[in-house]
Amino acid sequence: MIKINNKFLKFIIYVSFAFTLFLMEATSVGEIGLKKYSSSFEIFDMMFKYSSDYVYSALSALTEQGIHHYVRLLFVDFIFIISFCYVQYDLTKIIVRKVKERYKIIFGFALLRAACDMIENLFLLIILFNYPARINYLVFLSSTFTSIKFIAGDFWIIPIILIMFLNLFKKKSKKYIGIKEGE
Repeated sequence: MIKINNKFLKFIIYVSFAFTLFLMEATSVGEIGLKKYSSSFEIFDMMFKYSSDYVYSALSALTEQGIHHYVRLLFVDFIFIISFCYVQYDLTKIIVRKVKERYKIIFGFALLRAACDMIENLFLLIILFNYPARINYLVFLSSTFTSIKFIAGDFWIIPIILIMFLNLFKKKSKKYIGIKEGE
């Protein structure tokens, strides 16, 4: 059995996260590339909510090549989702290191976000593979999972930010009143 060094695996995951984020946001692999097929196109899973009419209208403007491009983008997004979830896990562990129960609850929202993102992508792939047939209930379900994804992401990031500020405030107040770290 091959043993993988945890630091090396962590490095690979962080590089995957950065690379897929870069591909999707700054290269023609992502939305920039889709804009060459339809200048007004917006990726559905970056909207809080979308309707069947909007989806099928946008897909008709995208052309067949654009739809193939979108499919490839969704496969890259799966790698991003997995690596981003690990980054969220790592950040949660670092920031909420002292209280394990809070850590589990907060990270639970990151897992929920990732699960909803994957389900949403699966539904979008089914919609794209079956286009031009309209599958309105899948668009509705995909949009619902997109909304839950954003809400779960908020329920993850808000406590992380609050805990970071509380930790910073604790350190500053201890320093101000003369308490050394660890007392």
